[in-house]
Amino acid sequence: MKKKDRSEYKALSIRQAVDRINRYLIEFSTIYGINLHDHHQFPILTKVLDGKMKKLQDKGLGEIKGSAALTQQTIANILSNPATLILTPDTLIKRIFFHNALLLAC
Repeated sequence: MKKKDRSEYKALSIRQAVDRINRYLIEFSTIYGINLHDHHQFPILTKVLDGKMKKLQDKGLGEIKGSAALTQQTIANILSNPATLILTPDTLIKRIFFHNALLLAC
């Protein structure tokens, strides 16, 4: 599967396409019980998709990389920014929101 410009689709795009086709078949197919995600019903499709996903991940087109942790310096920069200083109710709310986000992320 390639785009019109001959570049590869990302793994997420292929997974979403299969999910959309599967949902269409579940909702509108006259054949009851069809499920593209069932590896017993569609073993070849499962094998082909697994191989394609592995190739795309090797090419760097796989899942989105996780977020990077904030460094102490980044946190200090955010807290010293005028948008998070405790000068107005709005900036106080932003500072509290950021503080809560830090607590919940750990």
